[in-house]
Amino acid sequence: MEIRETRKSVAGRGVGDARRHAPAEARTRSATALCQRLRDELGEHRFARYFADGAGLSVDDQRIEVRVATPFMAEVMNRRLAPTLRRAAAGAGSDQPLEVRVRVDSAMRKRPHPTPADESTPEGRDPPAPAAPPKDPSRSTQRPQPRPTHQLEEFIVGDSNRLAYTAAVRVAEGIDDEAFSPLFIHGGSGLGKTHLLQGIAARFARVHPGVKTRCVTAEAFTNEYISAIRSNTTDRFRRAWRSVRLLCLDDVHFLRGKQSTQVELLHTLDAIGLQQARIVLASDEHPRRIEQLSQHLVSRCMSGAVIHVADPDEELRRRLVAAFAARRGLTLTPDGLDALAVRAAQAGSAREIEGLLTQIEAVARLAPDVCATGERGIDAGAVRRSLGLSDGSAKKGRAAHRCPVRIDGIVGEVCRSLRLEPTDLLGAGRHRRVVLARGLISRLARELTTLSFPDIARALHRPNHSTIITAYRRISGQIDRGEGVEVGPDLAGVTLADLASGVRARVLEAAGR
Repeated sequence: MEIRETRKSVAGRGVGDARRHAPAEARTRSATALCQRLRDELGEHRFARYFADGAGLSVDDQRIEVRVATPFMAEVMNRRLAPTLRRAAAGAGSDQPLEVRVRVDSAMRKRPHPTPADESTPEGRDPPAPAAPPKDPSRSTQRPQPRPTHQLEEFIVGDSNRLAYTAAVRVAEGIDDEAFSPLFIHGGSGLGKTHLLQGIAARFARVHPGVKTRCVTAEAFTNEYISAIRSNTTDRFRRAWRSVRLLCLDDVHFLRGKQSTQVELLHTLDAIGLQQARIVLASDEHPRRIEQLSQHLVSRCMSGAVIHVADPDEELRRRLVAAFAARRGLTLTPDGLDALAVRAAQAGSAREIEGLLTQIEAVARLAPDVCATGERGIDAGAVRRSLGLSDGSAKKGRAAHRCPVRIDGIVGEVCRSLRLEPTDLLGAGRHRRVVLARGLISRLARELTTLSFPDIARALHRPNHSTIITAYRRISGQIDRGEGVEVGPDLAGVTLADLASGVRARVLEAAGR
């Protein structure tokens, strides 16, 4: 980083003359104070990211000037750092507000400028001088890894996520590496996929101290890759990523349609796979269900174990409610736990269950008269009042949740998923996709709406509702047995449970739930 204090020529002003004759040590102390205030405001890593080897900082009586190499960096500096610079100047002893000006200096383009992949300044140490290149270029692109916020020990295990948890533990501890690499975990939002990935990274780091790991989202990977292209540092980017011993990549579905990034990730997976590194991937959808994902990358994702995390069942929901309440210091009475578990059945994910407890905790603190806590804790009445429920709505919670969903929305989403036209369902056709579509519609309509079997039959123009009952029972049994979708190569490897879960999530999203 280049920091200097300039003297502005002000003819005929005593202040300017005094400034010009100020000792060099005083000017240096002023610039150093501003530098230290910036470090305090931004933190060491963000400071290094924006200023180390990439930006010049000048200070005079009226202005703070930041010089950067590209218009892109100028826009970033203006948008993100101008208020911080003003606060830092005030804290460094400036007696009046200073103008912050960011300008592009084309001469700086010959020097490397920072990218998200260059954030490797060790904690508590100044960034290296601009003229000193890093001794190990492959190491300079590794971002310091934050401590994972989730641990495997804290993960609450039930029937719906037991397989994924067991696989995560074995990967983290190095058991059956070949069988579980890559490990691809998929399921709806808020079901614990990120928790598992961060837990794997944390335990792997304890078992293998000092070994290089990365646990990031696909968006972060994409941003680092784009920054490396812009700064012409793709070689360093690749050396950094392809030397890891564990890669945990979340939200793979973010890569849909990003062909260049998909190619780079595929080469990265192949390279670290040759070094027998462990790979764990996660997505909201099965690899084959992610639209605009290249077949090569789909094949790579499916070359190891592909494990689905389902919605929590009733027992797991109760355990989640009890555990989340305990972590927040909330005491629930048995009937309070029952009432919240009933409401949690409408949530469908651990994240939403935690949101319910957040609301109860907030009401208990901000409006204790609404969430009155008895001697034994928060009872059912307090839970219902906190969540805005009437005494009777908890008993009818499931039906109340289902009312806004319309049968035509379910029909449309099922047809899109199976590549059918709605008119295909109205005739007497018995094609496998049509039969599957009718079964899915009957099951989802019973789960998400208040329609009876005769109502569903009329919506599908079926002459007899007994055919809908048969379709419902058939597909329910197939889902319970874990059977796959056998209607064509485009859905090969997808289970009926996965298909139903994905359609259900999209229907609820479209309905604003």
